[in-house]
Amino acid sequence: MLNITGDSVGRVCQVDPRILPARVNQHVAIIRPDTSRLDARFLRYYLVSPDTQAKLLSWAGSGGTRNALTKGMIEALEVFAPRDIAEQRAIAYILGTLDDKIELNRRMSETLKAIARATFKSWFVDFDPVRAKAEGRDPGLPARFVDLFPNRLVDSEVGEIPEGWRVAPLPDVIKVNPPRTLRKAQVAPYLDMANMPTHGHTVGDVIDRPFGSGMRFINGDTLVARIIPCLENGKTAYVDFLRNGQIGWGSTEYIVLRPYPPFLRSSRTA
Repeated sequence: MLNITGDSVGRVCQVDPRILPARVNQHVAIIRPDTSRLDARFLRYYLVSPDTQAKLLSWAGSGGTRNALTKGMIEALEVFAPRDIAEQRAIAYILGTLDDKIELNRRMSETLKAIARATFKSWFVDFDPVRAKAEGRDPGLPARFVDLFPNRLVDSEVGEIPEGWRVAPLPDVIKVNPPRTLRKAQVAPYLDMANMPTHGHTVGDVIDRPFGSGMRFINGDTLVARIIPCLENGKTAYVDFLRNGQIGWGSTEYIVLRPYPPFLRSSRTA
C-alpha cells in the first residue's frame, strides 16, 4: 500500500493476510509485484528506503498545491533489485529481523515513556513531593530532588500550586510560531506529519527537500499538530535532530513553540 496524497504521501505498508478481505480509499495505491521476478517484502523495503522516499516526495511536491503521486509517477519508478529472487528474499529476511529488534526496543521504550509520564504527573500535576513534605512524609526521592520542591501549597486561580510557583499566560513563557528564514527552493531538512510521533518526542525519518511552504523550526523548538485527528493522537515532537545553525521545515499544520529563557538552556539550541 502506498499513500499518494496529502502530508503522509509516500507512506508505505505491506498487507497482513490476516486482515483480508479489505479495501482502501482513493488516497492509497495498491502495488502488487510479479512475485516470480520481485519479492514483495523486498519491494516494501525498497519503497521505504531514504533514496526512494526522497524521490517520491520530490515528485509529489512538483505539481499543484497539494502533495500527490499519480499512477503515471508510480509506473515510472524504477526498482533496482538482484536478479536472483532468493537473494532478494535473503535481504528482506535480514531487514525483517532488524525490524523485529527495533519493535522490541520500541516496546521497551514505551514502558520507559509510561514511567516518565507517571513521574511528570506525580511531580508537576498532583504535586506529590510537595504534599509529602507538607505532611512530614518522606517523598521517596534523592535529597537533590526533594530540595527542589517547596513544602507548602498555596491557592491560585487554577487551584493549589506549590508555594513560589506562579500561573502565567502561555505567551509570557513561550513564543508561538517564532520567525525563521528559508529561501524558496532552498534545500533543508523536512519533517512530514506522518513521521511525527504520538508518544515520546523522537521523530521518524527527516529528509532533505526544497523549501516550498510550511512551518520552520530550529533545535530547541517543540512541534504540535494543530489539526484533527493528528492533534487528538498527540502528535508532538521536540526538535533536536538538526545541525547547529540549521533550519528545518514541515507541514503548515504544525504549531511551533519556543520557550523563553531560562526554560531553554541547552547548548545545542539558539
